Amino acid sequence: MSISEYSTPRVLHVGVIEPGTEKNISYVAKLASEKAGTLQGDLIARYTYEWNGQKRAGETRSNEYSIIVEYGEE
Repeated sequence: MSISEYSTPRVLHVGVIEPGTEKNISYVAKLASEKAGTLQGDLIARYTYEWNGQKRAGETRSNEYSIIVEYGEE
């Protein structure tokens, strides 16, 4: 699965996750070479489910990430 770099907000639909199962999601960031400093943020997972005939929705946040980008000439 991939997300277009032009998609805003960037959304990845992971499909149905059955009770008792899990899906691991990882990602790779591509940074412009002239960018230096610290990038920080978190990810939001939005979900919907049905329980006893009622549809419910919610969201949860990942842990915060911090990426230090150092610029160096070779």
